[in-house]
Amino acid sequence: MHNEGMQRLPAPFKVYVGLVPMGYLNPEAIERVVRDGMFFCGTPKILERQNGGAVLVSPDVTMADGKAARHAYTHPEVVRAVLHQTFEINPRVQATIMARAFHGLPASRMLRRANGTSEVFRQRGYYEFEQLFPGKVELAPADDCEFLRYQLSKGAVLSGREKTRLLESDMVCGKSARAIDRLNNEILAPREYQNSDFTIYCPKLKSSVLSQGFSGAIRLGDPTRRAIFADLHLCDMLEICNPQLVVSDGIIAAVGGNEMTQRGHELGVILVSNNALAHDLIAAQVFNLDPMKIDHLRIAAERGWGPSNPSQIERGGAGIEGIRQLSQKTRFWDLGFIPLGEFGAKFERENPGHAFPLEIISGAPYESSGAHGLVLDWLYLTYDFPRRRASIARWPRASVCVGDVTEYPTHYLVYAAGDRACAALQRMTSSSRKLFGFGSKNSRVHFSVELVQLKDGRRHAVVKISGSPPRLRGIFLAFFVGSLGRMGARSLTLTLLADRVFFTLRRWLRPPRNPLKARIAMTSRLPQNSWWSLKRNRPVTERAAVADRPELR
Repeated sequence: MHNEGMQRLPAPFKVYVGLVPMGYLNPEAIERVVRDGMFFCGTPKILERQNGGAVLVSPDVTMADGKAARHAYTHPEVVRAVLHQTFEINPRVQATIMARAFHGLPASRMLRRANGTSEVFRQRGYYEFEQLFPGKVELAPADDCEFLRYQLSKGAVLSGREKTRLLESDMVCGKSARAIDRLNNEILAPREYQNSDFTIYCPKLKSSVLSQGFSGAIRLGDPTRRAIFADLHLCDMLEICNPQLVVSDGIIAAVGGNEMTQRGHELGVILVSNNALAHDLIAAQVFNLDPMKIDHLRIAAERGWGPSNPSQIERGGAGIEGIRQLSQKTRFWDLGFIPLGEFGAKFERENPGHAFPLEIISGAPYESSGAHGLVLDWLYLTYDFPRRRASIARWPRASVCVGDVTEYPTHYLVYAAGDRACAALQRMTSSSRKLFGFGSKNSRVHFSVELVQLKDGRRHAVVKISGSPPRLRGIFLAFFVGSLGRMGARSLTLTLLADRVFFTLRRWLRPPRNPLKARIAMTSRLPQNSWWSLKRNRPVTERAAVADRPELR
């Protein structure tokens, strides 16, 4: 499918740059910026037409913890300003706050602990909104919501053969031409997207090593999806929910390392936009990043979900000068996005006198949202805490193979993260004996421990972590077991462990969710999709798709 045939959302695309120099201590300033931004984006004209409609507010509460994750979530003061202005414009609407948490953690607990150390929200977190706006606001943790099967309608669907060719040609992981067709035929997502008449995203401005250093509004659509095709999946989610308003919390930005345990840096800005892609393009500029080098932003622009470049965006508030001032402030910030193979040098450079004990062998293709990015993400779970960095130097020496490696490991203990690394080590192996395995090949977490002799004559104990890519919890468990408990993320607290146990027990007690029994919702009937011509983007056969795209032959 050719890019020239893709229609584009109609302009104007607006972003209001609101400076908030006094942080969260001045709710009046936050309220003023949100109000001015909503009027600049033309939100009142849309909301006033809603006669008792449903407003969906989606903040970022991926993880909230007073010790491990102090700045990983959207501050409730920003959401309070959004709700107050929404009800001021139209008192007849009802609001639902729906939020997702990191996989394996209950969203209800994260919503309760996301208090921002504010006196108003200290006791009940986001649940305090039920008291602040009685009868107007309800909370809907995503893991408690009813799910629908959203039937996607835009563009052709990538077949299994096409996906394999994309991976083999390094298109998804590299800088070559990109496929803009849909990843799947349907997506399982909460029904709140279908029921809402107006959607507001409230993302946290933060960096991400899984998406070229940036995480914004588009990634808020499904923050727990971590896979090689995550960029395509995120853009598929825009067909289900493309928010009419984005109000981001950049008063204290979360920068560097893992998205859940990043350190807070004072930035002092709230960005208000009428388009998710326009918001992310400007936010990426604030972080001194080239938006077109961020994969999911480039794909969203190719699909027509907003402006094709920042020059098409109308800026309000502090405008271009404000963006320039903010980018000067973030100029020397460490966003944490480095090649996996350079982490050892970074560790020794920033921690003099400590040697990095892991030999990291990084093979091609480099998967920033796949195995490479997940291993880097796991390393940051400990590295984000300066007081605990010395414990990394005491880890047992080991070799970590990621990707299609060709270099032989030197240490006796070897970790192979992902199917590519496992297959590459298998080609180097002359004999092997399996000791034990955890989980089945069809389970979410699967790894095995083997004693092998490689073709270079050396013997190794190899921990193979299956998956393309492997899950983060699989990486965490495999490193913990393989090192006999000496290698583990230091970000875990007793509170988070209790939350994990609670979530697991509740999942066991509840009947499993059967996706095939979920009701089907047609995305072509959703308001944000009325602009798209379905004739121009009709599904095509695999043979036609390959014929249209020579790079897949």
